[in-house]
Amino acid sequence: MELEIIKNKKNGFTLIELIVAVGIFSIVMLAATGLTLSLIKSYRKALAMQRTQETVRYVLEAATKEIRMSRIESNTGGPVSTLTVDTSRDGIIDYSFNTNDKRFYRAGQPITPDNLEVTGDFYLEKTTSPRRAYITITMQAVHKGTKTEEQSKIYLQSSISARSY
Repeated sequence: MELEIIKNKKNGFTLIELIVAVGIFSIVMLAATGLTLSLIKSYRKALAMQRTQETVRYVLEAATKEIRMSRIESNTGGPVSTLTVDTSRDGIIDYSFNTNDKRFYRAGQPITPDNLEVTGDFYLEKTTSPRRAYITITMQAVHKGTKTEEQSKIYLQSSISARSY
């Protein structure tokens, strides 16, 4: 009698139990992989946006500093793609947005990197009392990343009150 009880006792898994366990495991792994890939894409997008912001902020801050300390030579109006200023150090120079290669130029030299498309305008207003020029620079920068998650777009605007007229 004991021999019969031992033979009828099941050891291991049935095929159905094994298929269900593998199916559940596959679903969990697919969800975890999808979540990981989504997090990696978001991280790359955030890094690209940060690089774009840092680059454009640096360029805009450098231009703003020099324009603020210069005398504005351009005529009033806007939007214009070129701003002419008279600096005490370099003389008369132009800041411009080139629509052909989509870069920002200072004195004929590009100051934005190749992988960044920059477009924008200058808006200029000169007042007689007090004798100041107000300039607003609007800028749109697009980082041309190789992957879609590395591409980013940013809009910036800065208003400057020139110290001399």
